Amino acid sequence: MIKYIFITGYNNKINKSIFIAFLISLLEENNLKITIKKISEFKSFKTFITNNGLELDFEMGYYERYCNIIINEINNILTTNIDKMVEFIKSDSDKYDIVFIDMDNIYYNVIKYFKKEYINIHFISSKTPKSFFIKSDIIIKEKYCDKLYNNLYKIPYILYNSYLYNTILELYNITQPLTKWENIYNKIDIYIKIINIFIIIKFTKSYISLYDSLNHAAYFLKIKLNIYFINPKKITKEELKYILNKYKGGIIVPGGMGDIGFKNKIEAIRIARENNIPLLGICYGMQIMCIEFAKNVLNITKACTQEIDSLKNYIHIVHSIEPNEENIKKRLGNFDVKIKKDSLAYDICKTNIVNERHRHKYKINKEYINEFECYGLKITGMSLDNVYVEIVEYPKNDFYIGIQYHPELKSTIFKPHPIFIRYLESLI
Repeated sequence: MIKYIFITGYNNKINKSIFIAFLISLLEENNLKITIKKISEFKSFKTFITNNGLELDFEMGYYERYCNIIINEINNILTTNIDKMVEFIKSDSDKYDIVFIDMDNIYYNVIKYFKKEYINIHFISSKTPKSFFIKSDIIIKEKYCDKLYNNLYKIPYILYNSYLYNTILELYNITQPLTKWENIYNKIDIYIKIINIFIIIKFTKSYISLYDSLNHAAYFLKIKLNIYFINPKKITKEELKYILNKYKGGIIVPGGMGDIGFKNKIEAIRIARENNIPLLGICYGMQIMCIEFAKNVLNITKACTQEIDSLKNYIHIVHSIEPNEENIKKRLGNFDVKIKKDSLAYDICKTNIVNERHRHKYKINKEYINEFECYGLKITGMSLDNVYVEIVEYPKNDFYIGIQYHPELKSTIFKPHPIFIRYLESLI
């Protein structure tokens, strides 16, 4: 019989979706077929990109990084309509043993529809009302969340030993003797080296997947990361130069948009290139790497991107994917990337074709490829149809690579993305 597990309420100490994802990861080890349905009241401006190019609530990314659920349109709905919510929860549920439902609010008329087939696990905080119209089978208090919050990747093993988890196992008459998370719980705090990473962007929840992915690789290599987010809008060029030259570490310029901090991102990339500081550029970061090279090596002082120069006053080293359309389309989802041999990218990926997830509106202007390559910036990855530049490298440096795709969307603690592993190795 299908069991529906509703997770309701909220707590400031731990994100409910993270809690659910780790709980699912544990249950999956018992060969149970599990899915997640997330019901949101408001559309988040921070999005997670699926394999097939959908932009869903960014919290759906936890389910791909922490458990084995591939997210698509059947996992996320934006509505407060009771009938639609019930229909959404029931759709394709007969394929699973357990259906988790992550709810922003407690929808009594939705939950009661499932009668005895449900369990309601309810988070409470100091601001949560004391009485509800619905029975909670398990209540998670703020004190328990304090314990969970100690270290993110220790949560699964703490759950494994909890009354909550064992109560769910009893429903299926299962005794789980071991879990793959025990080893991580025991070893995640063991490291042999500490290194610094400077990410040139204001920190928001949009960059949690990047933060997670770096820590996946760090755990694999037994190192500890000190990750610093540098807001390029609020720092001066002099302060930026001082920090990057004084403190040994690597630089990442991640995805983003617009002209906020644009000049300081260029400055950070210049410092990395000229001082052989390991640099990883992702999406917009890769595009800015090309603009920096055009400005400071090719001497194209007006090099820019159409994203911040719609009036075409400058030279577009980066232009829109659909230059003739008023509403620029995004390139979303998984696409193959072909990689040149005898490149850093090939050495990292060990193959000439990789499939990676994308989200971008702009692309490198191919008119400048020959000039880039003549002066040392190599194009080592292209889309299969040769329309999009996917990877750029500067072989003079030990690690200097820009990628159009988002490797952070495919990394997990059990399988870190190889580009983050090699990036951190360059800093050891």
